[in-house]
Amino acid sequence: MTENHWQRVQQVFDEVVERPPKERAALLGAACSDDAELRAEVESLLAYDEETPADFMRPPDPPPGIRPPEVPDGPDPLIGKSIGSYRITNVIATGGMGTVYEAEQDQPRRIVALKVMNRHVASRSALRRFQFESQILAHLRHPNIAQVYEAGMHPDPSRDREGAVAGGVPYFAMEYIPDAKTITQYTEENKLATRDRLRLFAKVCDAVHHGHQKGIIHRDLKPANILVDPAGEAKVIDFGVARATDSDITLATMQTDIGQLIGTVQYMSPEQCDADPHEIDTRSDVYSLGVVLYELLTGGLPYDATASTIVQAAQIIKERAPEPLSQVNPKLRGDVETIALKALEKDRAKRYQSAAALAQDIRRFLNREPIDARPPTTWTRAVRWAARNPVVTTIAACLVLFALSIAATFASVWYLSSRPHNIWLDEDGREARLLSAAGRILHTWKADRPGGVRLAQLVERPREFGGGKLALIACLDPNDEQDCRVLRAFDVRQSLTVPVWEGRLRPGDALPDPHGRGYTPEQFSVITSMVADVFPDHPGDEVVAVHDHAVYSQCVIRIYDLRGDVVYQVWCDAVLGSCYWMVGARQLVFAGVNGEATWEERGHISVDNAHPCVVFAIQPALGSIWADFLRTKPGTSPLHPLWYKCVFPPEVIGARDFRHELTLTPPYTPRSGRAVYIRIRSRKIWDAAIGWDIDEYGEEIDNSRVVNDNYKRNQELRDDDPDKLPDPNIFRLAPLPPISSGQKTPPD
Repeated sequence: MTENHWQRVQQVFDEVVERPPKERAALLGAACSDDAELRAEVESLLAYDEETPADFMRPPDPPPGIRPPEVPDGPDPLIGKSIGSYRITNVIATGGMGTVYEAEQDQPRRIVALKVMNRHVASRSALRRFQFESQILAHLRHPNIAQVYEAGMHPDPSRDREGAVAGGVPYFAMEYIPDAKTITQYTEENKLATRDRLRLFAKVCDAVHHGHQKGIIHRDLKPANILVDPAGEAKVIDFGVARATDSDITLATMQTDIGQLIGTVQYMSPEQCDADPHEIDTRSDVYSLGVVLYELLTGGLPYDATASTIVQAAQIIKERAPEPLSQVNPKLRGDVETIALKALEKDRAKRYQSAAALAQDIRRFLNREPIDARPPTTWTRAVRWAARNPVVTTIAACLVLFALSIAATFASVWYLSSRPHNIWLDEDGREARLLSAAGRILHTWKADRPGGVRLAQLVERPREFGGGKLALIACLDPNDEQDCRVLRAFDVRQSLTVPVWEGRLRPGDALPDPHGRGYTPEQFSVITSMVADVFPDHPGDEVVAVHDHAVYSQCVIRIYDLRGDVVYQVWCDAVLGSCYWMVGARQLVFAGVNGEATWEERGHISVDNAHPCVVFAIQPALGSIWADFLRTKPGTSPLHPLWYKCVFPPEVIGARDFRHELTLTPPYTPRSGRAVYIRIRSRKIWDAAIGWDIDEYGEEIDNSRVVNDNYKRNQELRDDDPDKLPDPNIFRLAPLPPISSGQKTPPD
């Protein structure tokens, strides 16, 4: 039989046993319904109850001529006496429900705490149930619960003379905890901090929850029944004693002075004060735990229960709101106060529904996690008002929903029409448009000739630099007499005509001029640019820009962050028309025409003054700013490239009637960001092109060469046709030859 089923048997038995025999059949039918097993168990108990005399647990009368001992005045008369197999040695404590003695047990020999109930506490129906409850209590096992070893009846002649229940009063033999103190005494004497008190109290909640899982409600939780041993381990005592004797209900109905009984009543839940045992469940223990927690944290009780009678004290418990903890100690304001007040809710449905839930919220607070309990918010109060006024609420809700739908429609249209979404750049580079999410043109940047706009991109500015979106535009400056392109950044939240910063060479910038040409910063223009996350440890993306001179081959490679600061710079003697960020290898790859020397000066006499087409890679370092030229020979210093290649053969790639240009694009072969596609386009047959992928070392990747259809069709021309292009397979990358010392040599 499960414990839940056994509890149901006891409940039905208690209801039926008090009724006359004629009414029992109807009550059994209503209570048991179709549960034949439940009805059979109850009927068996009823039959046993009718056959058992009222004094079935009463010890036999003493032999003739021997009188029961008189109850003397003065010291407790039970000291030195034996109850069952226990010899009483001392009084531990006395309370409203009974007296706890220190006693010695014969077999096994040990010290126990023997609780003998007061004669006015146990009710007649409770004693009838006592034999069943004591069996369950003996099986309760938990490290924070004092174990009940045995329960029985002790003869009390005074009860018989006064017409009380025959057979004596109940006693309980329980685990003895030497040198134990109540939980409030222990925390005060050891001056425990609030968090340490909560940790100790959470263990008490675990013990109470264990008892609840076994089907036992404590019903008398108070500091006197929560002891702490010298090692700091909590022990809940008297578990189930109140249930076995109905002593809490008996106290709640007494019309007497409070005296020492107030020590029990002030921890009772409102439903216990109503003296109806059927209204008491595990949430009653949760309430009592709330009172203990309140006292543990504040040193006082949530109510002033100093009324003259038990009834008045119970009325205070049922009607008066507890004083907030923060009024006693402002440091307890917040989650701790919320947890305690939720446990002290008058309405059981609003309390924690179990001791485990109370313990979990305490541990959430200790772990600095959000707690489940929350004080009533303005929204909660509004919901409750709405429940009381359904008609007004319905009308108001309809009006609000209608207004919100109209507002949402207008807001959506406005948002989609005004929020910058992307930038469109036409193929000729004449115009860039900032578009909204709905396709509306928010702003236009124009140039008066093709290629006037070289970069148009919308980027997110990092929070460290102010956040928001930046429109990056590299275009001709209409106010610049040198007809130069300038890199500008516009904050789309502020102005699309006034930039927040500009990227250009300024007076005072160091200009290396090895040939003495006398150029000035104002003569340099943005020829190519791109956006990439070159420096992952630096906030946001970066802008790579190449500023070149309109006449000479000198240029400067700059990297700007989105704040407009130059974070890398190196000069280069070349005209660079294309760049690519090889993200996997973290290399910047550039393509263009080397300006240091012609093919003829590099020893190829058959090429008339043409400069080599080159491709090279650098690995920039954050904060490395040089006013010197990048070398053409690979090396390890900051002014050396990772690799530097040129396109061979010179007599083809450098021929005057057969000019080529290089472009870098994403690779055809998947290489995890460690490759780039180099495209060689003929200026003579403009749409004819070939290309191949090169890896992070500047080497051609096998099976990656592509010849476009126009180039293939061109190869069908006769060999003597002046428009026929060279064999596409002759093109290759090779190291750049050094500059000769004035001597011309045949090509290698």
